[in-house]
Amino acid sequence: MKNIFLFFGLINIVYAQSFSSRVLNSATKEPIPFVNIGVLNKAQGTVSNETGHFSLTFKNLSENDTLKISSIGCKSKFYLVNEILKSRPEQVFLEEEIINLPKLVVNPINYKLKKFGVDTRSKTVQIGFAKELLGQEIGIVIKNNKRANIESIFMNFSFCSYDSLIFRVNFYSFKGIDKLENILIKPIIVSISKKEAQSRVEINLKDFNVNIQGDFLVSVEHIKVLGKGELLLSSKFGGKSYGRATSHSKWAQAPFRVSVGVTAMVEK
Repeated sequence: MKNIFLFFGLINIVYAQSFSSRVLNSATKEPIPFVNIGVLNKAQGTVSNETGHFSLTFKNLSENDTLKISSIGCKSKFYLVNEILKSRPEQVFLEEEIINLPKLVVNPINYKLKKFGVDTRSKTVQIGFAKELLGQEIGIVIKNNKRANIESIFMNFSFCSYDSLIFRVNFYSFKGIDKLENILIKPIIVSISKKEAQSRVEINLKDFNVNIQGDFLVSVEHIKVLGKGELLLSSKFGGKSYGRATSHSKWAQAPFRVSVGVTAMVEK
């Protein structure tokens, strides 16, 4: 049995400054939970908690490094790291991004149900999340050249010692490792019990209206500190998985495929 923990692009600490704030909706002034906050292309990032609070330590950065604050359904904000360390705003406001998309009506005559991805409970390779790195993601690319309407996502956890789990599911259009764009119009937050994690997990996604044409990456994202414990996903050698260390860091490849996949209604 081989356990692999994800540390994509970690760096050593030489000099550090910390910054804390809270992310709010600019219109309602309500907190926005699970916001991605990170330095672009650096393994320095985090995710806000349920009340919008976050704290982030900057390490070994230049004056041109940029902090990105983003949430699905909102317009992203960008700050030069040295500028935000000078101003240190106690609150950051994100503006809602209004997107009106018609719901896709699937005609069973023109579509067929297909299963994509990896569905194994093997423990030969197990993938774990580093607990302190919020925003860490792992997923696989689904090859598809036709229009697909996502019905569900499935995954297999090989080991879970937490009483409950909470994570985010993301979908990205994929045109290369440096050309990933999240296609969701609202976040998919999943909460399951320890008992549910002991067997194959499948979550119905019909209400999220996830429609895509072309290759896409589906990932599982670590968004909340769960305390002491361990979480491992089943995987297998062969093919590729894609992951990143934390919010807005660079994506990297690994020579295995994590047990994640989808069912979808696909054009014939």
